Amino acid sequence: MSTDRGIHVAQDRSRSRTDAGRQSIQRWCDIGHEALAAQEWATLHAICDAELLPRVETAQRVLRATARLAEDADRPFDARALRRYIQECDGTAHVDVNPGVDTDETTLQNVETTVESAPVSEAVLTTAFRSIYTMLAVAGRVDTQAETAVPAVEYEHQVGERYYRALSPGSRRAELIDRDGDLEATLFTGGQGSGKSTSVETIVEDRIERGHKIIDLMDFTKAENTMYDVPPRNIDLQEVRAEMGLDVGFQEYDPPKVEVRVPLTPDIEDMQLPYDTERDEWVVKPFAVAASDLSYRQLVMVLPHVTKTQEQHLRAAYQTLDQSRDDWTLADLATVVREETNAGDSIADRIERSLETAQNKGFVRDQQVSDEYHLDWETMMRDTDTATAFSLFPITEQSDKLLLASYLLDGMYEARNDLLRSFSLHDYPTVTCVIRELHQIVPSSKSPQEAEATIENYMVDTMSELIALVRHADIELLCDSQKFKRQLSDDVAKMFTRIFAFGGQRPDIKKVFQTRIGSSTANEQAPKVAKYQNGKCAMVSGDGYSMPIQMAPPRMHHLDAKTDGNGLRFRTEHPTLDEELREAPWDASIPPRLRFDNVDPSPIAEFWYEHVRETRDADAFVPKDELTEAYAKWSDLHDKAPKSHRELHTYISRNFDVETGQPTIDGERKRSYRAIKLTF
Repeated sequence: MSTDRGIHVAQDRSRSRTDAGRQSIQRWCDIGHEALAAQEWATLHAICDAELLPRVETAQRVLRATARLAEDADRPFDARALRRYIQECDGTAHVDVNPGVDTDETTLQNVETTVESAPVSEAVLTTAFRSIYTMLAVAGRVDTQAETAVPAVEYEHQVGERYYRALSPGSRRAELIDRDGDLEATLFTGGQGSGKSTSVETIVEDRIERGHKIIDLMDFTKAENTMYDVPPRNIDLQEVRAEMGLDVGFQEYDPPKVEVRVPLTPDIEDMQLPYDTERDEWVVKPFAVAASDLSYRQLVMVLPHVTKTQEQHLRAAYQTLDQSRDDWTLADLATVVREETNAGDSIADRIERSLETAQNKGFVRDQQVSDEYHLDWETMMRDTDTATAFSLFPITEQSDKLLLASYLLDGMYEARNDLLRSFSLHDYPTVTCVIRELHQIVPSSKSPQEAEATIENYMVDTMSELIALVRHADIELLCDSQKFKRQLSDDVAKMFTRIFAFGGQRPDIKKVFQTRIGSSTANEQAPKVAKYQNGKCAMVSGDGYSMPIQMAPPRMHHLDAKTDGNGLRFRTEHPTLDEELREAPWDASIPPRLRFDNVDPSPIAEFWYEHVRETRDADAFVPKDELTEAYAKWSDLHDKAPKSHRELHTYISRNFDVETGQPTIDGERKRSYRAIKLTF
C-alpha cells in the first residue's frame, strides 16, 4: 500500500471513529433527557458519571470559556453546580444496555444501572446535566436541533410522546396532568381531521383504567361515541400505537360495556337498531323527559317560537305548577295558562297548540313514565364497568337537540349535587363527561332568529355554570371543538383549564395561546402549531405550554363516518360483536293521560302538526303554493275536506306563529313561509 493510500485509509477510519463517538454521545444525551423527564434520578446520575463526564474537559479555563459561549448563545450553564456534582462523583457508576438491544435503538426502557440514588439533590443533578449538555453543544459534539421523545402520560398510562429539543423553551414534563390537583375542564381543538377526536378517546381510555364513570353526553348525528367496546379496524392508527411501543387493541385492555341512550320519538318506532344476541338485550335504550323536570329555560327551548307576551303567561303558569305539584304534564301547563293567568283565549289557544306540538314529539312525558324510559342517574353513576353514551340522532330540529343537551347536562350535574348535599359523593366514582362538537351547542355567532339565539344563550349559561362547578361535583369535562376563535363561544372557551391545540387555522391557535399565556408567545408558536398534522398538538394552560406532543390513537375503533357510516350500524357489521339489527320494539305513541282535551278539530292543524317542522335555517323557505299542493295531496290521501288556497293560509296565519317572506326561487319572487320545512 502506498504512503498516500495508507494516510487516506487512516483518515477514513479516524472519521468513522469520530462519527461513532458523536452518535454515542448523542444517544446517551437523549437517554439522559428521557431520564430527566421521567425523574429517574439514579439513571440520570449513572449516565452523567459513566458516559458524559468522561467526554468533557472540566478544567477551570474550559468552564470559564464555556460560560462565555453559553451566555452568548443563551444556553443553560452553571459552573458552580457542575463543580459541586463532579466533587460528589467517584467514577464508579455505570450504566448497561440490556442484552440483545441494538445500539441504535437504545432507550431509557432498555438500560439498567446498579446505582440506587444520586449523590446530589435533584436540582443540582438537573443543572449539572444541562451544563454538561451545553459543553458538548458548544463543542459541536451533539445536535442541538435533534428532537428527543419521552412518554407523555396522564393518570394511568402513556397517551403519546412529548418531543423537545434539548435547548428549546417550554415545559419538558412527561406528565400532562397534575395527579394531585383539582379535576380539570379540558378542551381539544383543531381543524377537521387533525386528531382531536382520537385523542379524546385515548384520554377516556386512561380514565376508564383509573376507575372513572364515563358519560359521553353529546353526539348529534353519527353515534361516533358508541365505539368504546369495539375492537379496532383502523390499521394505520394501530400501527402508530405499535411504533410508540404501546399495546394494540384489547389484548392488554379490558374495555367497558357500552349502553346507548337515545330520546324516545315516534321516528324510533320505524328504526332498526343493534341488539346484542349474546347478552340478549338491546344495545340502544330510549329515554324520556318528565315535563316537571324541565327548567323554565328548557321549556322555552322546546317552544322556540313563542312571543314575549306568551312567555310572560308561560312563566307565570310554570311557576304555579313548579311550586304546587311534584308532577305535571304539558297539558296541565296549558290548562293553567288558560284558567289561572290573564291570557286571552287567542293567546291561550296559541300556547296550547305549541305545547301540544311539543308533546307530540314523544320525548316529553311525566313522572309516571315507564322505568325503561327513566334516566336513573344514581344507578348509572355507580356502574364504572359500563360507558354510557347519549346520542340525539333521532332528533331533527336543532332547538330540540339543544333542549335535550341542556336537560342532560343539568340532570347529570344535579344528580352529583344531590350526592354532595347528602354527604355521599365520596361513595361514588369520579365522572368523566365527554362532550363532542362543543361549538354546535355554544357557538360564537348566534342565530339571526331571535328565538334560536335565545336558546343558544341559554346553552352558554348552562355550560359556563357546569364548568365553574365541576370540581365541587367531582366531574371532569373532556370536550372537543373545531375553530376555537371562529366557532366557539368566548364565554365558554375562556373557562377551560387546559387546551390541547391541534393543527388548524392560525387565528384559532393564536387565540388559544393569547388567552392563556400572552401575545408574544402566541405570535411565535401559533404558526408552528397551525401546521401540525396527524395527532400532533400543543398543550396550553395558564402554567405554560408543552409542544409538540404526538398523541397516540386509542385502542378502540375510531369511527370514520366517510368509510364506516353510522356507529350503530357499524357495530352490527363488526365481526367480533354479537350484534344484529332488529326492529325497535318501543311504543312512542302518546298515552291518554298526556293528551290534550281541547284538540283542534281542523284537518289543517292535524296536517301542520304532522308534516311541518320548524328549522334553525333562517334561509329555508316553503312557498305557499307548494304547501297548498302538499295539503291537497294529504287531504285526498286521508279523506279530509279540501281547502282553498285562501282558506288554508288564512287559517295558518291566524293559528300559527310562522314568519313569511318573498325569496327569489328559480328567478321568481314567491310568497313563502320562513324557517320551516315540509316532511310530507
